[in-house]
Amino acid sequence: HCLIDADVIDLLFERAPDKVQHLTEALLKFANKHLKNLSLSVDNLAQFGDGVLLILLIGQLEGFFVPLYKYHVIPENKEHKTHNVQVALKLIEESEITHTSWGVLQEDIVNVETKPLMKVLHVLYSKHKTRA
Repeated sequence: HCLIDADVIDLLFERAPDKVQHLTEALLKFANKHLKNLSLSVDNLAQFGDGVLLILLIGQLEGFFVPLYKYHVIPENKEHKTHNVQVALKLIEESEITHTSWGVLQEDIVNVETKPLMKVLHVLYSKHKTRA
């Protein structure tokens, strides 16, 4: 079990807002390192807002393939994005990457809110940072 306290991100925003950009860059670098196996890359957190890259990243990190029928590969509307983010958060929960009371809402991710996106990526990073 890997129980991570996502409050680290809240503290960062509160006490060291000047470091937020640095952490964002580190999380994007981490994501790109693992997404490159799928010939994908990200330039900003907003690209995770539709859930697709989040699902693919979780699959890469946890070592499984999420069947394409489980999510909308090309989300066409907010409902599709919300469904994809639900799938991603459920994968995180089922993989026991974090506890369920970490305060990330699927709407926040779909609405591309920086702090919740950083919490999700930080939790993944915290569990898998030692992987080459």
